[in-house]
Amino acid sequence: MNMFYTSMFLGMGLGPLLGGHLAEQFGLRAPFYAMALLAVLALAGVALFVPPDRRGPQTTGLVSRSWRDLAGSADAWGIVVYMATRGFWRQAFNAFWPLIAADHGLGEGMIGTVLTLYFLGESLFQIPAGFLADRLPRRPQVVLGGVLAASPLLVVPMVGSPAILFALSFVMGAASALGRGSIIALRTELGRIYGMGTLAGVQESAFSAGQALGPTAAGAVYTLAGLDAPMYFAGALGLVGTAAAAVILSPRSSSPRTVETGSPSQR
Repeated sequence: MNMFYTSMFLGMGLGPLLGGHLAEQFGLRAPFYAMALLAVLALAGVALFVPPDRRGPQTTGLVSRSWRDLAGSADAWGIVVYMATRGFWRQAFNAFWPLIAADHGLGEGMIGTVLTLYFLGESLFQIPAGFLADRLPRRPQVVLGGVLAASPLLVVPMVGSPAILFALSFVMGAASALGRGSIIALRTELGRIYGMGTLAGVQESAFSAGQALGPTAAGAVYTLAGLDAPMYFAGALGLVGTAAAAVILSPRSSSPRTVETGSPSQR
C-alpha cells in the first residue's frame, strides 16, 4: 500500500515542477498539452500492462460487520478526522501558496519547485514510514507527523528565502508520509474486520471532503482577513485535527501487531 502511495506522490511531485518550467518556456497552454499527452500514455500503459482480473471477490475468512458497527469504531473516526483536516490544509496550501509566492515576486518555476519538494518528501519517506508503522507505536507517529506537517504553514507567509521555503516544503511532505504510514496500517487492521474496500472508501471520502472544503473555506478567510490568513487558518486547523485524532484513536491502536514472516505452513 505504501508503494502505491509512493509512486502516486512521485508523479504528483514531478507535475508542478514540469508544469512550471513548461509554462515559463512555452506559455500557460503547454502544461495542459503535456497533461493530455501523459494521460494518453497512462491509459496505454494500463491497457498493456495491467493483467485482467480473473478472480471474483474473496470473502473467505472475512468477518462481516455492519455500517453501524463501523460508525461505532473510535479508530475509524480517528482516521476520518485526521484525513479530513489533512485534506483541508493541503488543498488550502496548494491553492494559496502560488498566490503568496507571486505576491513575493517568485516565478512559475520556483512555485512548481516548492510544490514538487512537498510531494518528493512524501514519496521518499512513505515506504520508510510504513516500515516504522509496522514496528513502532502508531499514535505517536500520527501526532508527530501531523504536527510537523501542519506547523510550517504558520510561518510560510513570513518566509521570503527560497532555500527556507524548499526546506519547509520538503519537511511538510516527509512528515505527512510519517503520519499517513500509521493511518494506513490502522486502516488495514480495521479492513480485516469491516472490509478493505469499505475502509479505503472511508479514508478517501474523508480526505476528499477536506480537499473540497479547503479551497472554499480558505477563500472565504482570504476575503475576510487578507492573503496570508488562509495559511494561518489551515495550519491551525491541521494542528487541531491532529490533536483530535490522537484523542479519538483508542490506546490499543497505538501498538503494532507482530510482523509475521514465512509461508502459512511455517507459522
